[in-house]
Amino acid sequence: MLYLFQASLEKPADMTRADFYHLWEQESEAAIAFLQSGEALSAYKLAGADELIAIFDIVSNDRIDQIMQSLPIWRLNAQHMAKVRWTPLRAYADWYADLKILSGSKAKAEA
Repeated sequence: MLYLFQASLEKPADMTRADFYHLWEQESEAAIAFLQSGEALSAYKLAGADELIAIFDIVSNDRIDQIMQSLPIWRLNAQHMAKVRWTPLRAYADWYADLKILSGSKAKAEA
């Protein structure tokens, strides 16, 4: 099942920029490992923002929790710095097929 992973990072006021980027570097190493394993299909940093997105191919919803708990930001007890969202994705071609039924186009074509 495909999921859009979105994360927004916020540097605490009492954390140095160097420490913030060091933590982000560790997160990036985990992201690269997910890409290399094939579990993450793509990953991007949003230009001009402390945000990232990735597309994951997840075998079960349980795996989402396992991924979250394996991330360095969680293991280092800094999860308060991240706002994370997982959104299930649907193939657009499948939605298009449903649209034909919902709009009545398929019934009209068969008549």
